[in-house]
Amino acid sequence: VLAEKIKVKVFVGAVLLIVILALVLQLRQARAQRDELQGEIADLRSREHSLQVRAHYDGLTGLANRRLVADRFRFAAERAKRSRKSFALLTIDLHDFNTINDQYGHTAGDAVLIAIARRLVGTLRASDTVVRLSGDAFVLIVESVEDQQELAQIREKLFDALSDMITLDTGVQ
Repeated sequence: VLAEKIKVKVFVGAVLLIVILALVLQLRQARAQRDELQGEIADLRSREHSLQVRAHYDGLTGLANRRLVADRFRFAAERAKRSRKSFALLTIDLHDFNTINDQYGHTAGDAVLIAIARRLVGTLRASDTVVRLSGDAFVLIVESVEDQQELAQIREKLFDALSDMITLDTGVQ
């Protein structure tokens, strides 16, 4: 009887060991599946972010694009209302820009647009928005404008920044 009890205990122990091993294997498989799913989710989130960036920012200059300007305008208006300060909406169109493309090629035109975008961003505050509306048209949303004198100073800084020569890699100015 004692031998049979030992055999039963050994058998039960072996069965439990097999069950535990099976559960450990299932747990490992579940963790591997979880890790794989987490990787896929991270990849999908990254793709979604990339699509959002492409949808709202200009691929050439990195500036906000026409899809984002309405939101930025609305937010600026809401902040102005709350803070009881004004904001300005400025438009810039590059005069005779097509001449650059026609005479020097689209690569040169792209370089000019990138340089202009950098100058506009560098001239304004981080709280302001620079938008590339279309080919050579830009919109600037300047927030927290105190008065006309401040706006005139901003226009002057923009004019100075945009008046400087742009030298292309080809040496053309």
